[in-house]
Amino acid sequence: MEIASLENVTHLAEKLPFEEQLVLVEKLAQNLRRRVRAGQTERRPQNLYGIWRTSMPEDFDVTATLTEIRSEYKTEFEENS
Repeated sequence: MEIASLENVTHLAEKLPFEEQLVLVEKLAQNLRRRVRAGQTERRPQNLYGIWRTSMPEDFDVTATLTEIRSEYKTEFEENS
């Protein structure tokens, strides 16, 4: 998938009929106003602890789980070598 650049978007927008260009500008302006009102003018990093805090049980042992996964990979690697 190609990443949109300002140049590409401008080129495509200029191919639209005049009325549709106006509608496009109005929609973009409304979206920007909505984002400014919501305080979303820039993306701020999210606190991963806060996001994932309730996703795992409190008694979940990350270290033990990672050790188990790594040992399984090691066993599988040795079997396939």
